[in-house]
Amino acid sequence: MTLIFFFSCRKNQQTNPLQKDQNDFIVYARAWYNSQFSSTVNKSSDNLSSFAPLWNKAISSEDENYYVTECPLKFDKSPGYYISKSGSTSDLDKINGQVKLLILKSKKTGTMQAVLMNIFSESGKIPDNITYTDRDPHFTGNIFFTNLDKTFINGWQYKDGKIIKSSQGTKNPNQAAQRIELDECTTQEIRWYQRTCYYYTNGTSECTEWTYVGSTFETYCSGGGSGGGGTTPTNQCNYTEEQAQNLLNQITVEHTNNITYSSGSTSDPDAQGIIRKPYLQKWDFAKFNYSIGYHTRYSSFFSGIVYVNNNITNDQWKFETIKYDKTERTEGVPPPCISESMSVSVSPLVISDDKHKSTVILSYANTCNLQCLVNSQLKTISGQLTQTLYASW
Repeated sequence: MTLIFFFSCRKNQQTNPLQKDQNDFIVYARAWYNSQFSSTVNKSSDNLSSFAPLWNKAISSEDENYYVTECPLKFDKSPGYYISKSGSTSDLDKINGQVKLLILKSKKTGTMQAVLMNIFSESGKIPDNITYTDRDPHFTGNIFFTNLDKTFINGWQYKDGKIIKSSQGTKNPNQAAQRIELDECTTQEIRWYQRTCYYYTNGTSECTEWTYVGSTFETYCSGGGSGGGGTTPTNQCNYTEEQAQNLLNQITVEHTNNITYSSGSTSDPDAQGIIRKPYLQKWDFAKFNYSIGYHTRYSSFFSGIVYVNNNITNDQWKFETIKYDKTERTEGVPPPCISESMSVSVSPLVISDDKHKSTVILSYANTCNLQCLVNSQLKTISGQLTQTLYASW
C-alpha cells in the first residue's frame, strides 16, 4: 500500500476552500473517511496517540494525479519528532512535529486513500505555509508519509526548500541493496515523542515535557525529487510474497445479525378480507476487517409478500412468499492493492407452519486477492450462517 510522492517543481494548484466544488469534495472526503474509520484513530499505536480530524479547517487541492483533501488533526497527545543520523543524540529544544490527514482520490481510477503527512523542521519551528501542494522556499527538515497505523510509506529531506535526499520505504531488500551501492545513502532515525498541551481561553497554552515513545529507522539516499511534479502511485503494491501473506493473515471477519425491514403500501382487502403488502429485508451478515483501518460489509436482500386477515382482530402478518434476491457490498472498500470476490449461496427458504417466520441458511466465500511484486496472494474466508426472518417486526 505504498504511495510514492514527488514534490519539487510542483505547480501550486491549491485554491480557495470556500469555492463550491472544493467544499463539495471536502464533504465527499469526510463522508468516505467516516465510512472507513472510526471518529478517532490509532488508539493502539505506540508512536501516535488517538486523533480526530478538524474538518472545519480542511482545504482542498489537486495535482496531476490526485484530488486532495488536507485536514489538520486534534491529538490526545501532541506528536513531535527528532530526525537525525542513526546514533546521534536528540536536541530536546528542537523536537517538533505537525501531522495532517490527506484524503487522496485518484484521477485515473477513482480509488480513495487516507495517509498522514508528517512534518519536522530542523530549526525547531515549522513554517505556517507548508501544505501538500506548497513548500516554504527556505524549509529545512523532513516531510514523510505514513499509513494511519504509522507505518512508513516514503519521505523527503529538504535543505533551503530543495530536496536533497529521499526514502522510498523499499520493502524489497534486493532493491535496497542496489540503491545503497549506487547512491550516497544514510540511515536516519525518526525519534517519536509525545506531550500533553493545555489551551486556555485567553489564547495562552502550556505543555508538559516531551516523552520519548520509540524510534523507526529509514534509509535516505541522495536525490529523489528533481524534475518531478505531482504524485504517482508507482510500485504501489511492491510486497514480497511473505509480506503479502502476513497482511492477508491479519484479515478478520465479524458475523452480524443486523436486519432492517421495509414494506410497500398495503392492498385493499379482498373478498376474504385478506390485506397484502410487499416486504423487503436486508441482512448485514459479515464485516471484514483489515489491519490498517479499512473494512467492508456485505448484506443479503430478501423480498416477498406478507398478508393479514382484516376480519380477524389482532391478526399477525404472515408470509405468503419469501425469496432471496442478491448479496452486495454495502459498506466500505478494501485497502489499495487488495480486491475481494464474494460468492454466496442460499438454500431454499422454508416458511414455518404458522407462516410467521422463515429460516435462511446462507453460505459465503470471500476471496481476498493482494497484488505483490511478481504475482498475487489469495486468502479465502468462508462460513455458513443461519438466520430467522419474521413477517412482523
